[in-house]
Amino acid sequence: PLGSGTQFFDSLHHNNLPNDDLSPADRALRAIFCMRLSQRARARDLEEFFSSVGPVSYNLK
Repeated sequence: PLGSGTQFFDSLHHNNLPNDDLSPADRALRAIFCMRLSQRARARDLEEFFSSVGPVSYNLK
């Protein structure tokens, strides 16, 4: 459901700090904006895709 046009960028310096311990600048560097997704893509699909590099959290403000 994510489609072939989805691009994924992995940080070479991934550090495993919990999100609560991150500075606002570090937290912003980990934010991902996804667009042009299939209409059939579900939150579960995105979580499965991105969880291969670390925990996924949601902050919809």
